[in-house]
Amino acid sequence: VENGLLNVQVSDRGPGFDVASNRSGTGLQGMADRLAAIGGTLEIVSAIGQGSSTYVRVPLELVGVDSGPDAPMAAQAASRASSPTN
Repeated sequence: VENGLLNVQVSDRGPGFDVASNRSGTGLQGMADRLAAIGGTLEIVSAIGQGSSTYVRVPLELVGVDSGPDAPMAAQAASRASSPTN
């Protein structure tokens, strides 16, 4: 948590991919759309042979979570509470 944002980074050392290529499917676009709906952003950095990094930023005040030291756990709890059950 920094400056009122929940920041998440996930990286791997996999084969990577060309971010600019048009791929079939809606996975990454769906993630970006869901984050945008709550004022967040999704950034993917990858190159063939270089692995990938995914950066997610969510403004905590827009999702009703305080940005104090317990914010990551509170954001997770809020996410679980708003998730549909199957």
